Amino acid sequence: MIQLSSFNKTFCFCNLNKCQYYGVDYPDDGKEIEIKTINHPKELAVAIDRVCNLRCQSCRKNYYVPSTLEKQTSRDIADKLLELEWLNMSDTIIAGQGEVFLSPNYLKLLRSDNVSGRLCKILSNGVLFNESKLEMIKQKYNEIQVFISIDAASSKTYRKLRNGNFDLLLKNLKMLGDYRAKNEKLTYYQINFVVQKDNMHEILDFVKLGKEVGVNCVYFTKLNDWGTYDNYDEVSLVIDDHLDYDLYKILTNPIMDDEIVDLSIFKNYIDNSRKIYES
Repeated sequence: MIQLSSFNKTFCFCNLNKCQYYGVDYPDDGKEIEIKTINHPKELAVAIDRVCNLRCQSCRKNYYVPSTLEKQTSRDIADKLLELEWLNMSDTIIAGQGEVFLSPNYLKLLRSDNVSGRLCKILSNGVLFNESKLEMIKQKYNEIQVFISIDAASSKTYRKLRNGNFDLLLKNLKMLGDYRAKNEKLTYYQINFVVQKDNMHEILDFVKLGKEVGVNCVYFTKLNDWGTYDNYDEVSLVIDDHLDYDLYKILTNPIMDDEIVDLSIFKNYIDNSRKIYES
């Protein structure tokens, strides 16, 4: 049902106000879509624990402390996933919520002797992603893809937006880049940047950072409204269907034409801004 709602574009199971991909134009290749039923997900996104070592302004106002019931629920889901063995049959995305290397429930899945899969996509803030964590993952999966959310290119801005240790993060980013250069098992490496008022000035430096640490992609996305801002419209720099002028000028800088830069989320906003500012 969920798959069908995406194919027919009703998106009846989705919160369109929170989805960063809704409204993005994707090419239609004209092929008919075939819906197949299998006894396990083709791709399994595991989002079972909100605990995190950081407190990002764009995500939460305070550090998250789960209740006793929430802790038990997360443990139960982790146990059920191991029982079903989907982690061995499905391509896995972990973690769509919280920090994968802090949560005991995510770590339980990654450390289990019963888990061995084809592809694991790791979503992390990177601060705890050291060599031992990489060793743990590469022993269990044939292919690894890594997505690190950062939102800054300097220690000062990182501390303000994410309350984290930027020097430790850089060490881990370089470690991942070195591993990707030497080993084909890490097939994709991406760093993410949620564009907002307090980090707009570091967008170009973030591209340079991506090149320095050897990523495949530097991904920029707009700020979503998770209820953490009283002045969201001012902070997001998105004005209806176009961009703040200063942000528009930065996103159209020639540096942003580099092949590793992904601005697909901003494409329509840039096009609309061009009509306004350059007409």
